[in-house]
Amino acid sequence: MPASLRALRAVLLVHTGRHDAAAAEVPLVEALPISSPAEGVIVNEHLAMLTSLLFRHDETVEYANRALACSEGRPVLELQALSVCASITALAGLVHDASWRVRRAEELADQVGAHGFRAERAASRVALDWLGGRWDAALDGIGRRPRRRGRSGRPGTRLPAGGRALHPHLAR
Repeated sequence: MPASLRALRAVLLVHTGRHDAAAAEVPLVEALPISSPAEGVIVNEHLAMLTSLLFRHDETVEYANRALACSEGRPVLELQALSVCASITALAGLVHDASWRVRRAEELADQVGAHGFRAERAASRVALDWLGGRWDAALDGIGRRPRRRGRSGRPGTRLPAGGRALHPHLAR
């Protein structure tokens, strides 16, 4: 089984309430070979999510750092690792860690003109605003509807996916 699938399996085990089984998967995942930098990013993102769900936040940060290291300076992979792990650490309440990740991801996106992983960065910003006591800014971040051209070519509106990803009680 590829490391990425084994890591995903561990995350899914947490969601079924099998926390001990999920934690037992970590050394098994780490023992598997990583086939590419992209897989390394994904595996470590999954392990960051897993350890966050298990409230093992020192390990969460460690896996987030490993995901970034696996990007090997490739801009799109680096953007992915920064954006995804910023959302993981922000939603875990790790404000300092999430702040530098989302800030660096925004800088990188501007430098390389990349548009990917916007939802993750948006979710991170909303969570950071919420945790920082900027509740109106957080709610505005969820409800903001950017202008976008629809299929007809006319401007339309769309709620960013990152806004929908947060817990429903934030939108009340």
